Amino acid sequence: TAYEIRLSLVGSEMCIRDSFAFALLLLGWLTFRIARDTNNKQFDHWLPLAGAAFAVAFALTSEIFVTLTVLVMLEMTGALFGLLLLLSIGQADRGEAQAIPWRRVIVAAVIAMLIFLTKYSFGLFYLPGLVAGLVTATWPWQAGNRAWRAAILAIIVYAVGLGLWLAATHRETMLLFFTDHPDYAPLLSAENLLYLPRLWFARYSPSLIVGLLTLLLALIGARYHWQRLVVRVAVWSLAAGLVILTLSTTDEPRHFLPLAPALWLLAGLGLVTVLHQLQKHLYGDRMVVASMIGGFLLLVLSAIKPATSLRAALVAEFEGVSAYTAMHRFAT
Repeated sequence: TAYEIRLSLVGSEMCIRDSFAFALLLLGWLTFRIARDTNNKQFDHWLPLAGAAFAVAFALTSEIFVTLTVLVMLEMTGALFGLLLLLSIGQADRGEAQAIPWRRVIVAAVIAMLIFLTKYSFGLFYLPGLVAGLVTATWPWQAGNRAWRAAILAIIVYAVGLGLWLAATHRETMLLFFTDHPDYAPLLSAENLLYLPRLWFARYSPSLIVGLLTLLLALIGARYHWQRLVVRVAVWSLAAGLVILTLSTTDEPRHFLPLAPALWLLAGLGLVTVLHQLQKHLYGDRMVVASMIGGFLLLVLSAIKPATSLRAALVAEFEGVSAYTAMHRFAT
């Protein structure tokens, strides 16, 4: 009925607004907190704010991020859980691997298990990222006993949760989620191997220049903040995701969404590092202000075209879906 459709529309609008705002809030807060805590005495206090603002801006100017949020796709939940995992680590991480409390490791492993239960591929991204991050503050063979015990503890907690899930689920049906996937392209074809890079520049970034700039800043952020566990987990989760998504030939734009906020987080941290280096020059403050103004102008100008085509993209995604037909009839 029209009343039921109206309630459905109101509920969907609230879900979209809340999940979108929560994801952006987590992304901005994480970027600000990590940048501030890493070099609390060296950075001006407003530089972490600038990094957080740009991390959020990178997300806001991503056409696919906005589109999938409006569609309330499951990948958006995966992105939120990924940010919660990084937040749980970041709350205790101060750059000293030996100081991570055991309870934080357990909480992080439980969240990684929840990510798996949301969709198994999401868990395959973040569990390797968590374990690798715990033992790679230096070379793994040089990591202390506590770091390895923390990694083993995370694996045990994850394995217990996975075992309970396997005991409670219908195994034959569950196996279909792992095996029943269409192949869109041959594994070693250029179409498959280049799919993620092309996707990043075409839909996750508003322009080629912004896409390249984001990747460069993310590399800088990873390099200069490597001692932070939360950064290592983000980097290794991205690495695991890129390998898994490349091996999986079910190439769809939404599959990278759970990992995208981690990349924007690293880019925001990289920007803080670049601005801090610029400040050391004779006219450092002017260079920083000019860089920020130029960066925001670049984002705004690059986002004009994706923003104007967003409605058409949403209609194209919705067409053929029964819910869309019902909403269209109600609206007309």
